[in-house]
Amino acid sequence: MPLQPLLALTNSEPEEVECPAPAPAPSRPLTAEEYFSEQPPEGDIGRPRHLATKVQKFKATLWLCEDYPLQLQEQIMPILDLMASMSSPHFAKLKDFIQMQLPAGFPVKIEIPLFHVLNARITFGNIFGTETPVPHVQSIEEGDRISAVIDDACFAIPPGYKDATALDDRHCGLDDEEGLLQYAIQQSLMESGTQDDQVDVWEALRGARPVTPSPRSASPNLLNSEERQLQRAIEASLASLSVGPQQAAPAPPPIEDDLQAALALSAQEHSRLESELMEEQRALDEAIRLSLLDK
Repeated sequence: MPLQPLLALTNSEPEEVECPAPAPAPSRPLTAEEYFSEQPPEGDIGRPRHLATKVQKFKATLWLCEDYPLQLQEQIMPILDLMASMSSPHFAKLKDFIQMQLPAGFPVKIEIPLFHVLNARITFGNIFGTETPVPHVQSIEEGDRISAVIDDACFAIPPGYKDATALDDRHCGLDDEEGLLQYAIQQSLMESGTQDDQVDVWEALRGARPVTPSPRSASPNLLNSEERQLQRAIEASLASLSVGPQQAAPAPPPIEDDLQAALALSAQEHSRLESELMEEQRALDEAIRLSLLDK
């Protein structure tokens, strides 16, 4: 059935309509004096105006069913509203198409043109798993009414995913060397104030900064304990470098071997950064001194 232009187009029928001129066109061209005179000439100057209007139509096909388990306004339109606001404009056009005054019945199949040589067909089938069994979906027939029960396993988090706001497992079980190193780096970033420079996929698409608290802030007591252990390890390392050969360094508090290795690595990294800063400062002072001598 021919419908109004809401989606992509298939047929174009240009029609030229000539608007009547308010005054007859001049029989002779205007001279330079008439064109630049203070008294503008009456009517249009030059050729008559031509306005072209293009009427665009498309043909769509619908398969309607008077008795169907789904409700168009209650179950389908909310999904189309969500997809039209977040996805491609084709869903918005499909929503406008379905909202037109159509004959009674549910559109079980819709065929609409997207481009001049490309059509899209939307088909609703296997409702409530009545045609083909679907895992975790159970169909229930109560007289003329058909419904379905969806198992909670459909909404469980698949393997490989984790909650971004949950506490990292590495905080509770520090058992691998790579995890300990990553944790030490994150602690170093936290001290420099850049621990919150991270976004998830949704925030990256939206271009917004994270509004949820960082996972590291979920357990402040655990963070304080780890920071105290890190501070004690750094103090013990510095004390062992400053004491004499006859003076024994105080033993660090008993902690796990893997955690102690990570803390020692962090202390070495901290010492290396301090040495580099001192070297850069000495080089800068030497450059300033040589510059003053040249003057």
